[in-house]
Amino acid sequence: MQLDANSRLATIMEQTHITVMSWHHQAIKTVPDGWRCMAKAADGLLEAIECLHHPWVIGVQWHPELSPEDPAHQRLFRALVAASGAAIAKF
Repeated sequence: MQLDANSRLATIMEQTHITVMSWHHQAIKTVPDGWRCMAKAADGLLEAIECLHHPWVIGVQWHPELSPEDPAHQRLFRALVAASGAAIAKF
């Protein structure tokens, strides 16, 4: 799958092409206001979106937890944990 090179997701994963584990029995049909599509599957369904008004809200419609050995997916989880820790530290 191709990620938008200008996305936070591509920056976090440190690449613009990734292999994902994905099944489409549900999917986002349209991108809501304030969000943008960062990746689409070969069948045209949205695979990743990012909120334009928040520094870390990213939605993915694949299963990164099923690729634990993939360094790009590990970076995604590490970034989530780091963002969560930074948010908690503010309280």
